[in-house]
Amino acid sequence: MHTLRIEHAIGDYDAWKKAFDRDPAHRRQSGVLRYRVLRPECDRHHVMIDLDFDTANQAQAFLRAMQQVWRSREAAPALSGEVQARVLEAIECRELQASEAP
Repeated sequence: MHTLRIEHAIGDYDAWKKAFDRDPAHRRQSGVLRYRVLRPECDRHHVMIDLDFDTANQAQAFLRAMQQVWRSREAAPALSGEVQARVLEAIECRELQASEAP
């Protein structure tokens, strides 16, 4: 499993979410298996998106597609500042059972 993690500042969450939901890079067709949108509790003008893929090649290809999207003010109207993105490889993933939780 590989994850493309994207982080950036946004000017307006609602405008950003509308652009995200338009899906200009075609997540499903690009191999995205699932995604998570995260936002720090202390910074409502910052988002992190984790997009999961089967392969690193799929994640890297999607990153290249997103780099084109970010160049367009129409496609990315709420983008504010520099985007940080990297492809991560899952080394270990485990869900704890209730009996294992503290």
